[in-house]
Amino acid sequence: MAESDWGSQSTYGTGTGNPSPSPGDVKSRVQEAASKIGQSAASAVDSGRTTAAETLHSTAETLRSASERLPGGPKVRDFANRTADGLDRTVRYLRDTQASDMWTDIQEGAKARPVPFLVGAVAIGFVAGRLMRRG
Repeated sequence: MAESDWGSQSTYGTGTGNPSPSPGDVKSRVQEAASKIGQSAASAVDSGRTTAAETLHSTAETLRSASERLPGGPKVRDFANRTADGLDRTVRYLRDTQASDMWTDIQEGAKARPVPFLVGAVAIGFVAGRLMRRG
């Protein structure tokens, strides 16, 4: 085949009347699909965050009420109450923050502290994998 023939043939079917999509078309389709996936994920997070907030609030209240009966004295009671306060801060964050803002916060935290972020992500993945294997 002559070198001039290479330019006229294409493996993308342009010679058959089915032009291949331009790189711009592919890029816009990928961006549109990613946007839909992102909106779907944000919607799922928004619906799940209310349930998570209620569960964490209940856990904080249970911890506070149990702190009086825990062995170990005032140090253990103080630790339990501080933990419950931390859970309450998390509850407020979940209730007051939209999924898109949470994603931005996660990205900023990962950039600011990449090693702890990666360690946490691995730990969460490990725990999630163990839980899925049991179920």
